[in-house]
This record gives sequence, structure tokens and C-alpha cells, in this order.
Amino acid sequence: MSLFRLAVSHARRVASTSSRPLSMLVNDPAYSWLHDIGIGELNDGVYDGSWGGNGPIIESVSPINEQPIARVREGTLADYEDVIRASVEASKQWRQYCRRSTCTINYSKSLPLAQGIDFS
Repeated sequence: MSLFRLAVSHARRVASTSSRPLSMLVNDPAYSWLHDIGIGELNDGVYDGSWGGNGPIIESVSPINEQPIARVREGTLADYEDVIRASVEASKQWRQYCRRSTCTINYSKSLPLAQGIDFS
């Protein structure tokens, strides 16, 4: 998805009700790999554990040939606030997990050093 995000950074805005036909690279057989990685004509652009977005639609343009790749629905301020909340919560959980796993030292020969990990 990093190529897609790079292309989004070179995007130009398009009205979501545009009446002009869009000839997008995502529909070109030479770029069929875009479908393989989950990119369609219209894509959600905000990830907070699941893909979404409630903002305007932009057209993602290839920086190589300046042809439109696909359209992306941006997020609103509320969408991005949800992303921040989700990332803060995930960070707390990760920090707690790291604290538990690094502070548990077991010198006993009867239990494995990495308690709680299934070695099967």
C-alpha cells in the first residue's frame, strides 16, 4: 500500500459528483496488480483498525505519468480524532504487553523462560 499512499500524496481534488468519465489505471489490465492488493475505483483512506472515511473524495494521480490511479475518500476531522484515540489505546496496550514480557524473569528450571507462550 505504500505506493498507493505515495500516489495519494500527489493527488488532486475531484468533486465526488464529477460527471466526466474517469479512465483510471486501476481499470487498466497492465495495472491488474492494484486489484490484487485490494485497490478499487473508490477506496477508503482512513484506518483506525478498519478502513473508512467520511470526507471528500480525491483522485490519486500517478507521479510517474500523471494519470489517475483511483479515487480515495479522505477523512474528516472526527475520523482522524478516532484514529488518534485508537492509536493511543493501541500504544497503551503495547506498552503494557512489553512491560509484562520484559519484567517477567523466571529462573526456575520447571517453567520456560517465556511464560505464557505456547511452544507447540
